[in-house]
Amino acid sequence: MKRYNDYTRIYDRFHGYYLEDCDCRYCLHYLGSYRKKARCALSKCLYLQEILDAIDHKRVFRKREKQAIVILKEYWERNTPNDRN
Repeated sequence: MKRYNDYTRIYDRFHGYYLEDCDCRYCLHYLGSYRKKARCALSKCLYLQEILDAIDHKRVFRKREKQAIVILKEYWERNTPNDRN
């Protein structure tokens, strides 16, 4: 087990990249944009797998968010009084 000093806190584990983290502007091989199209010094993106994982992470997060909204709506409908008469 790794020992940390009193001022070091680990808040959460790394769960993967977000789509905003995988932007081409942060890449070392990015040459800028020309006519609204990103230019790269490489023929194939090195970070393609991370980008695909970030897209999948976003899809899973949205699916869980929608499920949570449905559960909250059901809970709200069950626990609110119906005084509409």
